[in-house]
Amino acid sequence: MAFNELIKNFDHIRQMMRDFYIFGFKSRADFTDKSVRSYDNERRRIESWLGEYMYFRQNASGKNCFISVDSRKISRNPFYKAWKAKSFTSNDIMFVVGSNSMLNIFGGEYIGYHPMATSKKNGIINVLDGSYVSNYTCFQTNGGVLNITGGVFKADNNNKSIMSKNTIKRVDSKRFKGNIIISGGKFINFDPSNCVNEYPKISFVKNGYKVVEEKEENYIIYKVIPK
Repeated sequence: MAFNELIKNFDHIRQMMRDFYIFGFKSRADFTDKSVRSYDNERRRIESWLGEYMYFRQNASGKNCFISVDSRKISRNPFYKAWKAKSFTSNDIMFVVGSNSMLNIFGGEYIGYHPMATSKKNGIINVLDGSYVSNYTCFQTNGGVLNITGGVFKADNNNKSIMSKNTIKRVDSKRFKGNIIISGGKFINFDPSNCVNEYPKISFVKNGYKVVEEKEENYIIYKVIPK
C-alpha cells in the first residue's frame, strides 16, 4: 500500500535506504535506531516506492534487503519516487553547492518559494543566464562564491519593499565569509551596487562594471553593464 503522507526529515530515510538497500549488507537485526517497529514501518514505506526493484538474500545474519536495477532497462532513476515524498518549506533550497563543487547554470526559468541555490565554503555557483523569481531570495552564499554574469532576478512578495532587498544575499557565518561577484544581469527592484540588507552595506558589482536604472511603471530594473 502506498504511503500518502509527506516526510519532513528526509535525511533519516535516505540514510536507511543507503545502508539497507543500496549497500545491502544490513538486516533487520542490525537496525539499532529507535525500535524494530520503526524499521518495519520505514521498510514498508520504501517498498511502496521501490517494490519492483527490491530483492532479498538470506544468510547467517538474517534476511538482507537490497535494490537491483539494470540501467539498460530503465529510463529514469527510480529513487525519484522517494524524493517526491519529501515535504518542503519556504526556507528550503533547491541546490546546495558544497566544498570543492561547482554549479554552472546556463539558463532556464525558475519560479519558487525558496532560493534556487546556495554556495557553502569552497563551493562555487556560476549563473550565466536565465529567469529567476523567488518569494524571498533567488541566490545566496553561505561561505561560498556566487558569480552572476547574466539573467533576470526578482524577489516577488506582497511586501516588495522588504523582499526585494534580499534578491541576492549572503547568509555567511562569522567563520566563513562568502563572495558575490556580479558582472551582468537585470535585477527587479534590487540594486546590487547598494545592498542595504548587508551589514555593513556593500556592493556586489565587479570592478569595471556599473549599474544603470530602467524605470518601468511599477518597478525599477537595475542592469549591470561594463563601465
